[in-house]
Amino acid sequence: MHARTGLILLLTMLALGRPLRAQPAPERLGVVEAVRLAEANSPELNRLRAAVEAARAARLTTFGLDAPTVAYAREGIGAGGFNEQRVVVSQAFDFPTTGLYRYRQADREAEALERRLDVLRRQTKARVKQAYTRVLYAREIEHLRQEELALARALIDAVSTRLEVGEASPIDRMKADLQLAQARDNLDAAHRDFLNARYDLFRAIGLDPEAQRYEIAFPDTLAYVPVEIDQEAALARLDEQPEVQEALTRVQAAGYGVRAARSSLLPRVHLSYWPQDFGTGYDFQAFEVGISVPLWGWLDGRGRIQQARAEHRQRQWETDAVRLDLKQAIEQAWHRYDASRQIIERFNQTVQERAATLLALTREGYRLGEIDLLTLLDTQRTYLDSQLRFYQALRDYYLDVIELERYLEQDLVFTGQ
Repeated sequence: MHARTGLILLLTMLALGRPLRAQPAPERLGVVEAVRLAEANSPELNRLRAAVEAARAARLTTFGLDAPTVAYAREGIGAGGFNEQRVVVSQAFDFPTTGLYRYRQADREAEALERRLDVLRRQTKARVKQAYTRVLYAREIEHLRQEELALARALIDAVSTRLEVGEASPIDRMKADLQLAQARDNLDAAHRDFLNARYDLFRAIGLDPEAQRYEIAFPDTLAYVPVEIDQEAALARLDEQPEVQEALTRVQAAGYGVRAARSSLLPRVHLSYWPQDFGTGYDFQAFEVGISVPLWGWLDGRGRIQQARAEHRQRQWETDAVRLDLKQAIEQAWHRYDASRQIIERFNQTVQERAATLLALTREGYRLGEIDLLTLLDTQRTYLDSQLRFYQALRDYYLDVIELERYLEQDLVFTGQ
């Protein structure tokens, strides 16, 4: 019984196309590979791909063709036979313009979904690259906290040396011990943040839980790459954005919907053909053409037309809203990018060198007894804070450049392995 149950389970999984084994865990996960995995594994992307296929198939259901009717009739049946028998084939369909407008409306709706798929693909790529940026940022902060721990240990050694020669007090040693304990706490918190950033990246990729190993290496680095982005150039591509193109396509679809609603008031066409047998064989043919006059169609047709017009106006207003939202998003992303770039460049030009020099001079001054412990602690805090602000600005710089990549449709950072 257990063997039979296992066989049924195996056949069921094969029929459903589900993998029996988890996808292999990557040893190195770069940005390019992460984006590729996300585009293949994203449930949202795959769901929308299926919706696009369904919308394309729906176009073939818009012609308004009824199923043909085949009927057999015999008339004048009596003792001696019959007067006539016939086999009738009938077909009814909407007025041609009605089916044409419905087809074009469905075609534009399918095209709008394709634009939506393009939007989601760009968003997925940006989300993965931003999640990867946060992983690299968390790794740099962990390195910074390791440096902080090293400074705290060096401070313990310096205070102990001065304490032995009577140039420091036990209170100074207590302050140094507290500084060391805080550095360890900061390092633990930084490591926790790094692990959480990894999990966020794995979720954005859709990586199988069995493949989420601690040994996965992230080969890309978070280094400053000067990128020049012109604000006007980004805004000039506003109407080319897939969000705007999707909205404009839906306006076109709604326009065809208005025409289809009007055409629904036109008569339907009925065609019939049959061979006739008057007792000597099917030697005669006949056909019939008719139309259904929608005498009462204006009762509900007027409502359909008004509804279609209102939807058309709604789509037009939605297009205006999309343009305004995109313009605001592009401008805000550009201003954030510009502010982060200025912070980074100031740090590289002046702050980094001065902070490091000040720390070295202060540590030497404390060793020689020229500077007290409070000044040294304040200098170390200033140095670490400046490094932290630099990495925060670098993280924000990458996040904003990646956001602008969506609108410029080109890779500006993480351009290759």
